[in-house]
Amino acid sequence: MKNKMVQDAISLNELTRIVKVNKSTLIYYNKLGLISPEAVVGRMYIFNKDKTLKRLSEIKKMAAEGKELEEIFKILGNME
Repeated sequence: MKNKMVQDAISLNELTRIVKVNKSTLIYYNKLGLISPEAVVGRMYIFNKDKTLKRLSEIKKMAAEGKELEEIFKILGNME
């Protein structure tokens, strides 16, 4: 089980490179509850790779459609 978590884990810095979104934007999304790390180790955020990439794809799609973050949050809800 632990190996699965490590295999599925991705850091905040890796996420920024993959999704091409500024680190401060992802931190803001975290504060809003749009994305949520599985763990925080010191100052390092660890996310579930598949779940978070899917969620960010949904957020980017809705934002491209002109939806505000508040509306996106209402649609997607809090990520837990």
